[in-house]
Parts: sequence; C-alpha cells; structure tokens
Amino acid sequence: MVKGVLLISHRWLSYDYREYLLHNRLSETVDSRCQNHRNHGRRCMFKQLNCCWLTAKIYERGLSLHKHFYQRKVFIGNIVFVISAFRLGFFGVLAFENDEIVPRNLALYDIIAGIEFMHHEISAFGGDPKQVTLMGHSQGGSIAMIFAASSLIDPQKRLFQQIIALSPAVNYRSVDGRADLTWRLAHEVGCTTSRKRPHPTTLAQTSKVVDCLRNVDTVVLLAKQRELEEEGLPFDGVLFAPPLVVDGTAFEDFLADSSARPMICGSTRYEFNFMNNDEDFDIGAFLVVKHPAEVRQKYFKDKHLGKITDAYLSQVVFTLNVMFGTVFADKGSDVYLLEYDQPPLAFHASDMPYFIGTCSQNLSENEKVIDHFYSESFVNFAYGRTPNDEWALFNHHTRNYYSVEVNLEEGILPSNKLNYHSAAVDYWLHNMTLFDASLSKKVRLHVIDTVSNLSFLRTVFTTLLFAFGFVVLSTTLMALCSYLTPQDPPVHERAPLIVAKKSAIRRKAASVVVPPLTARR
Repeated sequence: MVKGVLLISHRWLSYDYREYLLHNRLSETVDSRCQNHRNHGRRCMFKQLNCCWLTAKIYERGLSLHKHFYQRKVFIGNIVFVISAFRLGFFGVLAFENDEIVPRNLALYDIIAGIEFMHHEISAFGGDPKQVTLMGHSQGGSIAMIFAASSLIDPQKRLFQQIIALSPAVNYRSVDGRADLTWRLAHEVGCTTSRKRPHPTTLAQTSKVVDCLRNVDTVVLLAKQRELEEEGLPFDGVLFAPPLVVDGTAFEDFLADSSARPMICGSTRYEFNFMNNDEDFDIGAFLVVKHPAEVRQKYFKDKHLGKITDAYLSQVVFTLNVMFGTVFADKGSDVYLLEYDQPPLAFHASDMPYFIGTCSQNLSENEKVIDHFYSESFVNFAYGRTPNDEWALFNHHTRNYYSVEVNLEEGILPSNKLNYHSAAVDYWLHNMTLFDASLSKKVRLHVIDTVSNLSFLRTVFTTLLFAFGFVVLSTTLMALCSYLTPQDPPVHERAPLIVAKKSAIRRKAASVVVPPLTARR
C-alpha cells in the first residue's frame, strides 16, 4: 500500500492574497530561480482530482503548486499527496473574547477537518491511513510541529504518525490583541459603534457583532482588512489557545505534555536575515514569555550591543527546531535535523524547489545531487525508513545537523555538523528564558545585564531580606511575651509567697578522726 503525505501550505497569509480570492488570473510567471510566483492561472485556482492524489483549492501568492512540478516528486515514491486548504486572513484568524459564539483559531479547525477527511478517504486512493506524514513549510511547518506536540489534537497518533517541518516560523499572536483587532475591523464595516472593544465583552455584544459581520459583503471585509494591514495591523498567525491547548496552559506544560512523533525538521542557513523588520514582531511570543515588554526591551538592547546578529524570525526558526527536536528526541522519537547551506541564496524558501518541485528548471550537476537527496530522504522517511544512511539522529547535547551543500569541483558533499546555531538558540532557551522567569519574582532589579549577575544580586538581596525579617519577628515576639507576662502588684498588696522559719531539727556536731601517718602505712 502506498503512503500518504499531507502538505500544509507554506504561507499562513499572503499580503497579495485578495487578488486571488476575487479574480481568476489567466497568466502566470516565475523568475529564473523559481522563487517569485506573481500570477496564478485558472488551472492553479481550481485543481482537479486525479487517480493518485487529492488536491484542494488553494489561494495564496507564495506557492504555486502546478501538478507538473510536484508530480515528479511524489510519483517516484508511490505516495498519495494531499494538500489541505484553510481559511486565510480575517476569515481564518478572527477572534473574540471567548469561544462561545465563534471559535478562535478557525484556520486550525479547518486543517484538522482536512486531516480527518484524509484519514477516512485516503484508502480509496490506495493510501495507508496508519502511515501518514504531516508536512509543512514556514507557518505550515510550525503547524505541523505544534499539532504533533499538542496533547489535545491527536495524542493517540490516529490521524498522522510523523511530521516533516521545514523552516517553522510560528510567533503566537496575543489573544487580547487579536480580539481588539477583530473588533476594530467590525467597527470599520459599521458593526460596532466604538473602535475599542469593551472589557469584558458580553456574549450578547459578541453575538450582535457576529450577526452583523455575516451580513457584510465579503469584498467589503477584505477591502477593510487590506486597509488595516497597510496601517501595520496584520491578520495572520496562531493563537496559543484552543484547539491547540486549553486556555491558561503554561508553555512549559505544553512541551512537557507533548505527544512526540518521528520528525524531520530543518532550515536554510540565513532564513530571514535579508529582512530588517524586528520591530514588527511581538518579541518572544513564540515562547509565550510572561513579561513581553521587558523581554522586548532586553532584546533590542542586546541586539544593539551585538550580542545577537540574526533577524528575529530567523532566531525563531532555529530555536523551534532545537526545542521541539529536543522534546521529541527525549521522549524516544527519531529526530533528523538538516540545514540547506547551498550558495548563493540560502534564504527562506530557497530550498523549496527540491522538496516540492515548484519549478521544472534545468538543474546543474550540484543541484541534481541536492535534488536526489531531498527526494530520496523524504520518501524513505514517509515509508518509516532511515532518511539517509549518512544522516545522524539529532542529539540535543551536540545539536548535530545535516548540512546540505554540494560543490563537486571542491569535493563538498552533504555532511553531519555540530552546534546548530547555538548562539541564537542558547540566547532564547537559556539567557532570555531565565531572564523572563526572574521577572516573575516580587523583587525586580532595575538594570539587568546577564543572568549570572542577576542570580548573584538576587541571592544577596534575599539574604538581607531574610535577616531583616528575622530581626523584626524576634522583636515582635519579645514584645508580645512581655505584654502577656503578669505584672508585679502594687507595694501595699505584696505578700511573701514563702515564709522562712527556723528548722526544728537539732543536729549533732560532726567530728572527723584522721589516723596517724604510721597507721596509713
């Protein structure tokens, strides 16, 4: 029986998605490196089922999955290849104060429904519902990771058994912030009288707004969304909320309770380092930090001092790979970590032509080796085999990874390397994590530079505080005892408790007889 692979689209929200929702573009162009897909033809908008795989409609700018590109990838492994669509933009990420009227994370529910559908129907296409690989890139890679880790979505591994997560880049959005943004858009289309969301928002208020939004034309909603995006208010991302986790779940508990699966994860060497927009992100949100304002302040201070050099989103990718790789490996699952290092452009998505076949370009000899590596490794993994004989399992102590770089003239081939982006990973999993935890104490220091200085100063201050408390407690107890002790009565009321009397016993005088010295001898 052939294996099943479900691909989650690699972009959560495209900035130019609206034209693909509203129009059927009849032309399509790509650049010479197959990195930029501008226009989508009608055949890309409405793909048809065929005998080997199921394809859903997909609307987005960053990924054009024409069947002639990816069929050469999946046919070589006899794999049923399924692409799941989900709601984008406002329709997929709108949120209110609770889930009573409209559930949050609607897009995640769409993806779960797609996986459920595939589980029930894949056997009709020759697939094995017990051997499903969930595969994603960028936001899709993040979703694959967090779905695998979630103790709520598929803890029994019924729907999918392993994952391929490439360049995962989730940076959770604030629940309150998303609810405020939803309310703002509702106001822009005339469904509320105030731009600001009432706190708290009653169910009656939410129900009234939702009923109004359902009567607003889709084109109007999308147009207003675009206007808000141009103000720097994007409708994208994932909330750390149901169906992923129960509300109020600590991030540490989410990781500890995860249901690990075998995983291939990876990145490109430079990922988002071509971007210079760290200010646009909620710094530390991917770790659900407890003190976002202080973490943000420290981050930009450290960035200014040169302690970190990669773009923020690159750090997110590197850290997620190590963090989830460590969690899954520690729970007994096989984890394989790779990095695409091929010059000249090892940036985000530059590796996609090799594993999804987005372009039928003529490959150089070096690129043919890389193309064969991706095809062989991913097919082997889908079948439950070792991806590659040379590729070592991930060890979180050495942080080893498989560097995919080929230069036949110089004798460079893919190889195992150590210390996968350790500077960036340590910064988040040690330095910043301890910093954030320290702020949960009631005593906060005004200026904090390094974790070691913080620990020393905190210890000294705690010792002084304990000594001061001991003195205050001792003084209080002494005063209390003095207050409770009976006082001496006045002089005229005093009476002796014991009257001294002369003894009536007459004792005889005692005498001691000492023998002479001669007698002692």
